[in-house]
Amino acid sequence: ADILMTCVEEDRLDVLTALEPLKILKAEHMDKLCSAAVKLERIQIAAWLMEYRQVHFAEALQAKEMLGLDDKLAAAWKFTKKKDGIIGAYMGEDSYVVFPREVDGKQVLGIGGVVPGKLPDNYQEIEAIEIPEGYLSIGQYAFSGCAKLKKVILPDSIREIGKGAFANCTALESIRMPASLKNINTLTFKNCTVLKEVEIHNSFDGFIGKEAFANCQALERIDVQMCTAMDQWAFTDSGLKVFIAHGDAYCVNNNPFRRCRGYTIYANPGTTIYRHYKSKSRPISEAPVK
Repeated sequence: ADILMTCVEEDRLDVLTALEPLKILKAEHMDKLCSAAVKLERIQIAAWLMEYRQVHFAEALQAKEMLGLDDKLAAAWKFTKKKDGIIGAYMGEDSYVVFPREVDGKQVLGIGGVVPGKLPDNYQEIEAIEIPEGYLSIGQYAFSGCAKLKKVILPDSIREIGKGAFANCTALESIRMPASLKNINTLTFKNCTVLKEVEIHNSFDGFIGKEAFANCQALERIDVQMCTAMDQWAFTDSGLKVFIAHGDAYCVNNNPFRRCRGYTIYANPGTTIYRHYKSKSRPISEAPVK
């Protein structure tokens, strides 16, 4: 129990989560740990402890007995008035933000959008965000301009990521797309200049929107498993060198590769590539790529 309390006191959520597989966190520890997390204003750890309790000790502990934890969570997140289950901007000061499954006893279904250029000041200090399973959407420009954001953990339950949600996140290096994601919307990752790795789930069959990866200068490879379509300038001014399509049909619209130098499109045998833009200068190979 001493090491657990040290994690709370020193705000070491990373160590606390690393200890989880060892199963040293017991029901009898919860009251003391939660009380300390609330008193010290360790909102991330408090949220994590509540989620852990809900999964492992639901019968032993009640949410309303968390020594004011619900009030602390309500102070960091508020539901918007526009749509049920959608929370607004995070109002805390932590750099590693773990979003809650519930606020005020109500399930959270998504994150609200932000007016372009109106990102809260505290977002400039966020380095990592972790969103739990159950969230369905991320609003427009929700994290656009988070200059220090390096790590994003998204649940497979996410179906929609709004326009420009991660645009101008100039420290973001990699992203894994959720399995349930329907489309990659317009401007989603525009100007993420060091974004190098993008993992698109093999179930993805939607579209890649206009300028979704524009000016992603470090991005060299995209691998799409299934049929999809791309809007104009989807990868304009990016560092793209290899684009791989595995699906039965693939549609390219309005020169999504504008000003991408030296790229090659690869398609597995039998895959149809429809070209609807004027440029004929880029080669198309039907040889599989390992």
